[in-house]
Amino acid sequence: MTPGAGRRSSSLLACIMVSIVFLVSLIISSRVIGVDRVIAYWLTGLSLSLVGLLAYYRGLEFLVSGSIHNSFLAATLGYLFALIFGVSIYYSAIPVGLMLTYLAGYLIHRGIDPNKVSSFMVSFSSSMGVLLAYYVLTMFPTQYSLSSIMLGDPVLMSRQDVLVATVISIIVVTVVILIYNKIILLSIDPVSARIAGVRIGYYDFITYTLIGLATIGLLRISGYIMEHVMILLPAIVGARISRSSKEHLLLTLLVSTMSTMLGYVAAVNYGLSPVGVSGFILVIAFLYVALTGWGR
Repeated sequence: MTPGAGRRSSSLLACIMVSIVFLVSLIISSRVIGVDRVIAYWLTGLSLSLVGLLAYYRGLEFLVSGSIHNSFLAATLGYLFALIFGVSIYYSAIPVGLMLTYLAGYLIHRGIDPNKVSSFMVSFSSSMGVLLAYYVLTMFPTQYSLSSIMLGDPVLMSRQDVLVATVISIIVVTVVILIYNKIILLSIDPVSARIAGVRIGYYDFITYTLIGLATIGLLRISGYIMEHVMILLPAIVGARISRSSKEHLLLTLLVSTMSTMLGYVAAVNYGLSPVGVSGFILVIAFLYVALTGWGR
């Protein structure tokens, strides 16, 4: 068997195994929680992992971390507006978070180092987020759920949470797949991309939008703490065991699917946090491929 044929066989086997895990997990979890919540959590994992894939190739990992901190500030503002004006948290949190993400993108576009921009955004959003969270907890102690922001709440999602998470995830997954090849070209050979007429600013804007939309719109599901893991690790694990950009995309999706579905099964059967178990599975997967040299 040639190396190429061997890799295709391995990828096919991985797809079959993950498909089996997905179906079994869906059946087990949906009996207790409902199939709509399980699907929404699975799609959340896929969209976050694909945002991490974009960040991996564009070198924006630090910006993603900064955007997650922005999401805490945006979600807290969203809670405040929802309590005062009676609007949905999503209608206020997502625009605020996107504006913060665009600010970071603009600073990078002006030539400031992305790591320094991320440091500034983390400092600003963390400081303001803590101040606002303290105010909301003081003024509305029974209505503001800090734990749902910090830890995520995929088991007790409301119908609105399920709908928003599903719509945002489908948008993110679809757009990432459509622009993936262009992102690879921009990352590997930006000079040729410019010569070919690829509008770098346009694709960077889409990337910033997807980062902001996913980190803020899906925060209630994944949680502030574990969102870092669910975004960054699937792409890193997939990179270590893949041999091409297409294989990297496929394996990132498979790793994310495995972690989210097994996380939900653990939540149903053992009363654990699904995002916590999903994150732990990703950590174990990374340590395994890193220490054993699998795929190298």
